[in-house]
Amino acid sequence: MKKIILILAILLVSIYSYGQEKDFTKWAVDVELGNSTINDEASTSNETYDFISHLGAGVRYNFNPKFGLGLRGGYDNLNIKNDHSGNKVKFKFSRVHLDMNLNVFKMLDLHSNWFTLQVHGGPGVGFINTDNDYKETVAIASGGITGLFRVGNRSAVRLDFSTTANIAQNKSLDGSNITSNDGISSTIHNISVGYVHYFGKGKKKRHADWYEPKELVQKDTTLVINNLYNTYPITEIDETQIIDIVNNYYGNRSISEYVFFDHDKYVIRDTELNAIYKVYTELVKYDLYSLVIKGYASPTSSSDEYNKKLSENRSNVLYQKYIDMGIDSTRISFDSYGKDLKKSKENVHDVARRVELIVVKKTVK
Repeated sequence: MKKIILILAILLVSIYSYGQEKDFTKWAVDVELGNSTINDEASTSNETYDFISHLGAGVRYNFNPKFGLGLRGGYDNLNIKNDHSGNKVKFKFSRVHLDMNLNVFKMLDLHSNWFTLQVHGGPGVGFINTDNDYKETVAIASGGITGLFRVGNRSAVRLDFSTTANIAQNKSLDGSNITSNDGISSTIHNISVGYVHYFGKGKKKRHADWYEPKELVQKDTTLVINNLYNTYPITEIDETQIIDIVNNYYGNRSISEYVFFDHDKYVIRDTELNAIYKVYTELVKYDLYSLVIKGYASPTSSSDEYNKKLSENRSNVLYQKYIDMGIDSTRISFDSYGKDLKKSKENVHDVARRVELIVVKKTVK
């Protein structure tokens, strides 16, 4: 009883944790076909292993990415015989049962863009029907493990192994013997391949089976992107998902600051340290940002070559400043443009003697 209470508590916590999530679709249906084998109290075994002896289908609703609840049905058609008497019968078995579904990858905090593993099962009812007039309705318990291979936001391929236990049958599956087992009387095993189709609003939304919350994006954004690329093979990366994750975190964040210099100088003034430090904090906070430095000089009567060199010195002193502050050189680029001819009037020469600090957000491609 304690174990049952613990399991129910885990499921309730899981449902509560994701109950308000609206970013994933929740409905899925599937069909499957495969092979069946049986194990019966009277040693009844398959006479022939038909290539396709099992058909199944299911519908599922996911409360959250970890837990779903559905309804499954199955049908098995086999030729069986009794190992002792040699009697042969045509055996048909159909059933329907509740199907609780747990996503193992989500429970273990594992992430894959193309594969996930699920366990499922629940109680139900089964219907035995043979050609020697043996018919019986039995209680069943079914369970299994499913591997899902994502082929799109709306579809997946499933590979499943399941076992159905028939409880307290009156007779063996071939109808030849009275059983004495009040517990599990027989089991039917299925291995199958199938197709899953996901329903829901929003064509670009993923089903709960594949949903990754935005909380994956942490403050260390370089680590986040590296984790995404390491988790998913490069050919399998959902480019839209990665860009959305990054952009949702960064928003439209970008800044541009100006550092001004005295006439004919390239020494940083104390009054300009605020702009320099503001850019520095952005670069430290967001690892995907880079810095572009653009140096200018005022359009004085000095030669173009002189002013080009002056603007270059101004760019270089800012470049070296950020290197000394610990910003990696690979994140910084700089150039110089000489005279700013757009500010030819003498009263605006003071704003022409400047360096522009432009913080650039790198785009994931």
